[in-house]
Amino acid sequence: MAGADARHRAITGRGSPPLGLEEVVDPPPANHRGSHPVSATEPKSEAARLLTAEDVADRWQVTACHVYRLSREGRLPTVKLGRYRRFRLAEIEAFEAAGGSGVADE
Repeated sequence: MAGADARHRAITGRGSPPLGLEEVVDPPPANHRGSHPVSATEPKSEAARLLTAEDVADRWQVTACHVYRLSREGRLPTVKLGRYRRFRLAEIEAFEAAGGSGVADE
């Protein structure tokens, strides 16, 4: 019980733990998701991640307007989510690997 007292004091700054609590259990980390399976809405890999125009613009150090223009011109594929447009990371990386034609023009 002395070990439990020391751990309880170290964690809470107070005396001995309440009766019946011999071990103080650390809470799960903030990003703990429990034991539920990965849902269909969570990307299975980093390459499946969807980016906003602002994310792509930050990555390329250009304006979001430039990213939207490339999309309107059909040079940058998008995913339509209702009225919103998103960009697949894998397609952005492929665009960059192909030389990113049009990005350097600005």
